[in-house]
Amino acid sequence: MDVIYHLSNSIAHFNKTYLKKGLDNIENEMNQMINKPESFIFMMKDYIINPSEEKLKTLLSVTEEYVCQKNEEEQPDLAGFYEEFKSRYNKIYGETDQVKRHMFIHAITKEIKSFFGSSASKFPTIGSASTDMEIKAHEDFLVGILKKKKIPILSFSSAEEFEAYLKHKHN
Repeated sequence: MDVIYHLSNSIAHFNKTYLKKGLDNIENEMNQMINKPESFIFMMKDYIINPSEEKLKTLLSVTEEYVCQKNEEEQPDLAGFYEEFKSRYNKIYGETDQVKRHMFIHAITKEIKSFFGSSASKFPTIGSASTDMEIKAHEDFLVGILKKKKIPILSFSSAEEFEAYLKHKHN
């Protein structure tokens, strides 16, 4: 039943709240949550009463599909997203400590996945060496996601090119 607990709390978290009234009122609380799969409560109760692997798989699948779909529908304004991450990638390229490089790229991956859900699920694997080539493939994958979602990307090959852009923008 841990899975029911975790799914229920995940739905609550997705609704930017938590289950606060205890087990006596969990169904009531879940009913009041706007963002949940249409048949979530029915499937949850059905699984509790008659547990089966198939019901569990369906519950997990429906919940994951709903959350990923909602995440993709409700994308925040991400203009400037790439520029922020480009700065982070540049720091990784300049970092010589392999542990720091690996931890930093892992943190970036988690953050990107939280923004893009299933679109970002297939990021290239970064080995423990975190080579520049692996990091470049990672960055290129992010650029591909942004282009697919039509999120504007500003990229400059030099500081002069960036300064010219700023002058033009402010005129």
